[in-house]
Amino acid sequence: MSRLSPRLAAAVGALPLRPGHRVLEIGCGSGAAARAVAGLVGPDGHVLGVDRSERAVSRAIASSGELIRVGLLRFACTPVEDLVLPDDTPPFDVAVAIRVGAFDGRHPEVRDTALHRVRAALRPGGRFYIDSPSPGIALQEIVFDT
Repeated sequence: MSRLSPRLAAAVGALPLRPGHRVLEIGCGSGAAARAVAGLVGPDGHVLGVDRSERAVSRAIASSGELIRVGLLRFACTPVEDLVLPDDTPPFDVAVAIRVGAFDGRHPEVRDTALHRVRAALRPGGRFYIDSPSPGIALQEIVFDT
């Protein structure tokens, strides 16, 4: 994780990851955290990074060739509020969103839809984390009603 900013390194380090986990990163930007997570869950895990910016997704893909080639990592351009996984995509164990407007208060009008989309992408019992507004705490877990 030496190539990550301190904020991203703290967030990745706080995720409860195990080898083989499937992880959804929302707002992946250039893919730095997704690549770090892929290193923690591989070779049997998988990471899908999504971002609304085509430019960011293009940079993420360009910087992730080997991880994509071996099937550990994939990227898609979509806003979280429009996220729908193809029917043949297995659900995710963990989802994480760092500095995503739908969850940090910048775009409250899409929060409910975005939460619904994340919940639909997780397996039963899957866990969702966003960056915490509290100093010294990297992530806050969003718990869905069962």
